[in-house]
Amino acid sequence: MKRISADFALITIGRRPNTDGSIGLDKIGISLTDRGHVQVDSQYKTSLPHIYAIGDIVEGPALAHKATYEAKIVAGAINDEKSAADYQAIPLVVFSDPEIASVGEKEPTLKSKGIETVTGRSRFMINGRASALQETGGFVKLVAEKGSGTLLGASIVE
Repeated sequence: MKRISADFALITIGRRPNTDGSIGLDKIGISLTDRGHVQVDSQYKTSLPHIYAIGDIVEGPALAHKATYEAKIVAGAINDEKSAADYQAIPLVVFSDPEIASVGEKEPTLKSKGIETVTGRSRFMINGRASALQETGGFVKLVAEKGSGTLLGASIVE
């Protein structure tokens, strides 16, 4: 274990949507989840079919690129397209040191679903750019379905 001393530590957890009674969602009949998010279907329609909700106010990670994706689904729904949310390709990033990013499913989740997987790992030390920058400590891990080879998830630690 490595000890690090610091003057401050920032811990950010538990962000909540601003859906309390002050904005009047209850007065117009918008349904909320137990956690206070606006309840939506796969096209982000609320309990009032002419009102949509996206972004931090609905379930899921509070990420700008997630909200942008959701806006595209809503635009399709308004245009009578058969669009629906599928979060498999929404990346997650932790802007830390080291930086961490992932997309898709993790190996343990896939195994718990009974999906046979094959994994590939590569250390950054074999990457020419990483070597030139002397940043060789990271790795990439890919998880694919064993039979088809379909890529189901990826993780990167820089």
